[in-house]
Amino acid sequence: MAERNEFETRLQALREVFGDLSDGPGILAAPATLGTLRFAEVADARATADDLFRKSFHADVPAFPRHFVLLPEGGAGGKAIGYVHYTRAGPIYLGGGLVVSAMDFRRLDRPTAELVREAGGLAEWLMRNAHAALEGEAVFGYVGDALALRVDLRVGYEPTDHSRVYGLWRPGVSPERRRWLAERVAAFGPF
Repeated sequence: MAERNEFETRLQALREVFGDLSDGPGILAAPATLGTLRFAEVADARATADDLFRKSFHADVPAFPRHFVLLPEGGAGGKAIGYVHYTRAGPIYLGGGLVVSAMDFRRLDRPTAELVREAGGLAEWLMRNAHAALEGEAVFGYVGDALALRVDLRVGYEPTDHSRVYGLWRPGVSPERRRWLAERVAAFGPF
């Protein structure tokens, strides 16, 4: 709990730098399907993704927006086989908490599994759909895992001048603005 309070304190400070305390538009992203998989944004991910998140991060799924999940049609009892979270901070989002279930991927029907492979994998398809729903100037990731970095680079993240901080830039963001945003995110610390 102390970690959550410390994160929320740092997040509030970052939001104050940007002068925007918004957590997003309050409109959920349009769902998408890939074979028998469904991408959805959910207002509260505890029922669908908490078990998956806890297995990977040993913590509860974040209690604040925005939550994106992959759900198998008619299977897993409504439990997500993929999850990612984005936190709004002014004109940017901080992305994190990406987790997919390799075991559940193996249980997909053959045509869906092939579609997932063609889309770059569960994580890539999940992130591409989530990013399409996010407004703002950039999405940032704090990446220390080699596999996660490979996926992030395929999705379009670019390294910044700061260790482990990667940015996915919207069109029209100037190089000067990119550096300024990245500096603020790097000063925020791990997320």
